[in-house]
Amino acid sequence: MGLRDRCFGRDCIWVVRRDIENLIRFSQRLGETTKRIVGNRVLRKNVNVARIELLGFVGLERRASKQAASLAYGEQRMLELARALATSPRLLMLDEPAAGLNAAEVERLLERIRLLHDRGMTIIIVEHNMDLVMKISDRVLVMDYGQHLFEGTPAEVQANPTVIAAYLGA
Repeated sequence: MGLRDRCFGRDCIWVVRRDIENLIRFSQRLGETTKRIVGNRVLRKNVNVARIELLGFVGLERRASKQAASLAYGEQRMLELARALATSPRLLMLDEPAAGLNAAEVERLLERIRLLHDRGMTIIIVEHNMDLVMKISDRVLVMDYGQHLFEGTPAEVQANPTVIAAYLGA
């Protein structure tokens, strides 16, 4: 993924575009590669099917014709996830994916992340929502002021005295 495919924070979607257009924008490189192999007609059908499937995966298939600005904040975050998945990555890095989400939206996000993991995708998450981290992670790396503090399973992290002292002041 090149710099042109990266996004930072809320700049990840264009609010004046429809959901489907947001996905089109970030699947163009994939489409150009496929176009050379299969030809225009098959490409358009396959890429459009893939876009609808991505919107379905994140629960936005009924909102495909809406402008991104008209989506609720949680829906915009799910659209960001769909866009990240549009290029079929093997490694997905998520920076605070639960920020600003309510409990139901966090649970929906957890379900999607679990599905991706179950399909074999490697996922790295930077997150302050410790409930989410402990529920979803195989391994947790704890940092304190930019320094590596501890690494282990969620249970090991929760029981580690150094982590407890740094985060709970004990």
